[in-house]
Amino acid sequence: IDQWCFVLEEQMTEPRFGFDVEEPKPGQPRTGPKRRVALVDTLAKVEAHDASPLYQNYNAYKALSWSHIGVQAGAFATFQDLVSVPNKPFASFPTLPGTPTAAGIAKILLQQPFRAYFIGSDLKT
Repeated sequence: IDQWCFVLEEQMTEPRFGFDVEEPKPGQPRTGPKRRVALVDTLAKVEAHDASPLYQNYNAYKALSWSHIGVQAGAFATFQDLVSVPNKPFASFPTLPGTPTAAGIAKILLQQPFRAYFIGSDLKT
């Protein structure tokens, strides 16, 4: 088992569209899962305008949660919600052009599939 690796992943051929889980308001406890450290680090570099190609091409819309868009539970996000983003995750957050294409909106809403790797020796009890 020490030489094995276990991988859990979502289907790569089943795209999902939407936003991340809701961000808690300042001073309130988090009830859902925490944001990944890699995402928090990446967003800090995007906001700081890091010049490396990795961060220049990062899709900042991946940082959006439903609370950033300001949509009530069970409601739909409107075109105007996506253009204005009432609760921007950071000050230099980019805005959509006034007439984005359907492909541009799909790029914003596309969620990355989940994938986790576990080394066999780490799973032994």
